[in-house]
Amino acid sequence: MKRAFSGLCGVATLLAAAGCGDGSATPDNGANGAEPAIAVADSDRSGPSERRSCQIGGGAPEPCVVTPLFGDGSFELSGERETVRLLIEGDEAQVFAVFSPEHRVPTGGTFRRDPADPACWTDEDPEREPGRICVR
Repeated sequence: MKRAFSGLCGVATLLAAAGCGDGSATPDNGANGAEPAIAVADSDRSGPSERRSCQIGGGAPEPCVVTPLFGDGSFELSGERETVRLLIEGDEAQVFAVFSPEHRVPTGGTFRRDPADPACWTDEDPEREPGRICVR
């Protein structure tokens, strides 16, 4: 079963401006197959999905699809093993495991951007999973 959370960065320009990557994302309107494993409602989506490299928790980096949400920097990350949604408000993010477009479960904790690696968000409690989420 896949897990999903939402929230990190927005479209490619926001990703680059926010230090979430080098801006080399591959924007996609669906024609290049960059669609998340779990569908994102059109009402949640604020831009096209992009292929990126992501790391959730202590796992190895893997290909993923990042979909910007709500126009506020929030995003949904759909990796090979799980899907997460980061909902961002100010400098904090709440993370949700995504099981379907309508079924999301909060993981608990508050995530903040890592000042040493702005492509990553880290949980205030390093023992709680997933602990760290990075998008490059």
